Amino acid sequence: MLDRDSHTYVFKPEDDTRERRANLVVVGTIAQHFSDLRPLGSYAYRYNDLLWSKWSFQLMKPNVSVYLEAYDDALDALRLLQQKVSQTGNNRCLLIDTDLGLGPRILFERDLFVDKHTDGIKLKESLPWPVPYRSAKCFVAASERKVFAPLLAYYSDGTAIAPNDLDRKLRGSLVEVHFTLHHRALPSFDCDHFHACISKIVVLQEGQETPRPLRWNEEYRGDDETGDDFPEDVWFPTQVPI
Repeated sequence: MLDRDSHTYVFKPEDDTRERRANLVVVGTIAQHFSDLRPLGSYAYRYNDLLWSKWSFQLMKPNVSVYLEAYDDALDALRLLQQKVSQTGNNRCLLIDTDLGLGPRILFERDLFVDKHTDGIKLKESLPWPVPYRSAKCFVAASERKVFAPLLAYYSDGTAIAPNDLDRKLRGSLVEVHFTLHHRALPSFDCDHFHACISKIVVLQEGQETPRPLRWNEEYRGDDETGDDFPEDVWFPTQVPI
């Protein structure tokens, strides 16, 4: 069942009359490329505005056969849902078709900073989070306007993955993704925007660690932009959704 709240559609059980968001779950493999899972996501602080930064990754078909059928069923359900909810038929951001022979993929993303009132998120105190020294002022400025919500990821035994290990541990791994599906119609752009908002990630099987592939716009930035020459981190207290 879908319920509408502030122009956003979210799943909730049919017998539940409360306005709440329910997690959906899908199992797949995180693509090695096109992921931003570093401690500050897409590192938008290089543009001096962390409020634009996101955690994002593409989920591909699982590399374990037992999950293949469930993954295909999940994609079929998402396509059907888009057809029923879409107002323009021009759907963007959730499903990605590729010409690389890898089949359709699901794009997951979440803002680093959330508005607890708008998004209906209740928060509790969490462990400190590492922020590169040169972006500390930007982090503080963003925190004055919104709440920083860390990306939560765990091993199958429940152990939390350290912030600095998120990117290298998640890329290429078989994961269980808990998420909320959002929809917004954008008539002025003649499209419907769907996105899957990450709640938490559980690693079912670790992938082989490989160097992080560079995107085209990172190729000539060097270590100065990756933070490798700023080994000292500033640790800030953060909040997590409950």
